[in-house]
Amino acid sequence: MSCSVLRRLFGRGASPAHRQTSPTPVTLLFECLETRLAPATIRVGPADSVQAAINRAYSGDTIEVVSRHQEQIVIVNETGHSRNNLRIVGVNDRSVIVAPPSMKNASAVAEIRGAKDVSINCLTISGPNTGSADTFYGILVHSGGSAKIANNRITNIADKPLSGVQRGVAIQIGSVVPGVSPGSATITHNTIDRYQKNGIQVSGAGSNATIDDNSIVGAGVTTLIAQNGIQVSNGATAKITDNCISGNSYKPGPFGATGILLINPGAVTIADNTLTRNDVGVFVFRSKAAVVLDHNNASGNVLIGIMLDTASGARVVNNTTSKNGSGAAGSDGGVALFASTGNRIEGNKSESNKGAGIFVDSSSNGNTITGNLLNGNTLFDAQDRSTGARTVKTGNTWTNNRGKTSGPKGLLLAELKENRGWCDD
Repeated sequence: MSCSVLRRLFGRGASPAHRQTSPTPVTLLFECLETRLAPATIRVGPADSVQAAINRAYSGDTIEVVSRHQEQIVIVNETGHSRNNLRIVGVNDRSVIVAPPSMKNASAVAEIRGAKDVSINCLTISGPNTGSADTFYGILVHSGGSAKIANNRITNIADKPLSGVQRGVAIQIGSVVPGVSPGSATITHNTIDRYQKNGIQVSGAGSNATIDDNSIVGAGVTTLIAQNGIQVSNGATAKITDNCISGNSYKPGPFGATGILLINPGAVTIADNTLTRNDVGVFVFRSKAAVVLDHNNASGNVLIGIMLDTASGARVVNNTTSKNGSGAAGSDGGVALFASTGNRIEGNKSESNKGAGIFVDSSSNGNTITGNLLNGNTLFDAQDRSTGARTVKTGNTWTNNRGKTSGPKGLLLAELKENRGWCDD
């Protein structure tokens, strides 16, 4: 800690020419400064502790991690000791923070509790969980904290061996308890893999995340646990863009694994993501919020590309869903609606699915389905099982959709000729 020295001269006489003959006692007063005038850089070597460096650090400091450290770290503000804007940076490929054998506190390898704008950059954050922690996180941001999480690898946040226990989240923003301890983060350019339950989870009203350009890879087909690449739930909001999400697939059923899962979310935008080899590409469940799915590519998923269940007010526009489905169920395919009302499905391209291009179940009504291109789907290009007073006695409005097969007849424009394709004359 920097200190300044203040000197005071006691006695009469303002200048040397008028000093008394006897020397006047001199008292030296030391005043410690509680904050630095400039941020510091603290380098953490093999024999050092990252947490010890954090304990010494102040707002705006940079901590450089140069080697592997097996410990938990917690970034929290204390009275008179802010750690807002703290930067924790890896400087090489050996910059690793790995979970210790016994996890404490919130069972996170890296926890940001209330501190603002903390950066975690260019590190490897790793498990596994070898103890008996009820929860297990790679990075946890909560209690009003905020973070910038970029260019990291978060890996192996799982039990050893992988189990079916519902824990193991690579990045957790906010508390899993609704309405408690929100957090916020910008999460960009990370590689996230070998998690147990979720890659990224944003939970609770007041929690928010921007999730952009990450690679998120699940365990592939597993009989142990239904994984999710990204989950947003219980009133949390998010913007999810340009991510590649794959390998979330649960074999036994009846539960499915998803690329992106929304459960009772706040406003969420999902745009320009690539989702493949998941059970369901995007699953929107119990949602009444402003949810927008725009220009995503959900292809090669085991069951359904995009699925709405008990959802209203969503806009599913300009997406591509192709080569999804197993052919085992009539609801498999490109886009599917279950018990959903008041949604808009527009401008999507759904082709070559094993099932329906767009499927609407008997309890979905009041939806507008318009301007979609549907081709080469094995069951129907368009199927609506509802009944009502709208298009061909269904409960939904179908306009300007193009395809070859529909059930009932009349959901699509005149059937395309075999050699016609999608283009007009």
